[in-house]
Amino acid sequence: MEKDKKSAVIGVILSICILVMWNLMLAEPVHASEGSLLIEAHYKKDDGTSIPIPRDYYSIYKVAHEEKDAYTNVSPFQDFPLIERESTNSEKNQLVHSLEEYVTSRSLLPEQEGYTDQKGMLSFHHLDEGLYFIRKNPKATGNQTDYRCDSFLLELPLDTSDGPLYAVKVRPKYTPEGGDHSTVFPPSEDVQTGDPLWDTPWFFILAASGIILLFLKKKHYAQ
Repeated sequence: MEKDKKSAVIGVILSICILVMWNLMLAEPVHASEGSLLIEAHYKKDDGTSIPIPRDYYSIYKVAHEEKDAYTNVSPFQDFPLIERESTNSEKNQLVHSLEEYVTSRSLLPEQEGYTDQKGMLSFHHLDEGLYFIRKNPKATGNQTDYRCDSFLLELPLDTSDGPLYAVKVRPKYTPEGGDHSTVFPPSEDVQTGDPLWDTPWFFILAASGIILLFLKKKHYAQ
């Protein structure tokens, strides 16, 4: 009898925990000042299909953070000219080239770096708010294809009509080697956001709670 009461109490507690976690999962997400970047390295063909670019090397540098609608350079970019918050695409392209020269001349180490996988995907996580330089160094690439893209800039969070985006997905523009590469800042249609359920611990906690509850029920019936 005492065991039945304990099992019932544990079952009720687990049921309450499951309901609380379910409500948290359905609630609107609260964004911290931390973001992520998913790079999808694909060459888009004329027929609409795409070719993944595996083993392509990317590195990421935080250049500045935003204060009162203006950028303030962070170390080790404190000696780099101040960056205007509002600038044209031409100015942004020139900024990319200037940052490339600055990073190369000072042999700066990136905050994060990596190679795309066989599907052409690469993720950077735990990114603070600010302006980032995503560098494409051809000397450090393992890309064995004939397609290349240039370095580009990314602002986190990304301002959109639906609000700030923290989990950003970008598809850099790849062209055949020797072709016209275009810097991406990146266009809105190439940006997505959202954390799938499988990326959060809530699913696993919910599943574990359900398994424990089923185990207790089976144990109860066995007795």
